[in-house]
Amino acid sequence: NEAFARLAYLLSRRGEPLPLSRLTMRQDLAKDYAELVPEIPLDEWRRIRGEQEVIANYAPDEAIATLPKLLNAEERQRLLTLIDRLFADHRIQESKPTAEQLAMVERVRAALAGATTTEPPGNVRRVTPASQRRNPA
Repeated sequence: NEAFARLAYLLSRRGEPLPLSRLTMRQDLAKDYAELVPEIPLDEWRRIRGEQEVIANYAPDEAIATLPKLLNAEERQRLLTLIDRLFADHRIQESKPTAEQLAMVERVRAALAGATTTEPPGNVRRVTPASQRRNPA
């Protein structure tokens, strides 16, 4: 799912090498929290992750603001649960998340918690340009 891939990029440690111990921890975490992550084929996950990296890299504020629109209410709750469990996990705590990562978690939580839309993902409201609207007499 696009939202989970976007979150993965937003919370990644940019500019740092990925030591083997952190790679192993990521694999263990993926197994432990599999029930909260959408089940999609690896090649599709890579494609989605690449698309979301571009979006989040070039427009991070918009990526956060539009994150709730990618999810229905159940998916939003599942993503919030995943965030809460991950950041409470002793392995994440021991890896010492950066101040930037912790700030990003709070921004994402606020965006997801503040979402009140019940529209399914992908619904876009059409707006008629002012020049095409009828003016009431």
